Amino acid sequence: MSTASYTQRWRNGANRWRTAAGPAFNPNRYEVSELDSKAAEEFCLRHHYSAAWPATKYRFGLFDLHAYEPQLVGVVALGIPMSNQVLTNPFPTLVPNEESLELSRLVLLDSGPPRRSWRPD
Repeated sequence: MSTASYTQRWRNGANRWRTAAGPAFNPNRYEVSELDSKAAEEFCLRHHYSAAWPATKYRFGLFDLHAYEPQLVGVVALGIPMSNQVLTNPFPTLVPNEESLELSRLVLLDSGPPRRSWRPD
């Protein structure tokens, strides 16, 4: 399967491939906020296939503002890798674990629109 016209999403530990057709991502519909570790962990344990939670330094949630009340529809978690070489090999001039971090988790529910080029009306 070519992934050029599909996007992978998750819900309850199962992946789904969605077509990239449909409405484009509208950034005015969403808000990003820092999350506490517990909220991010619960979301990722419920939806990510690994059902495991890594050590994290920062966690951010993507909230859909068009629901009755803001709904958490995605989480990104940045953490410290097992080895600093994960960071220093691609970013030799950055201070590891301060100026660079590992993308530990990126989980988006299948309810969100696909990311395509978006132009405001």
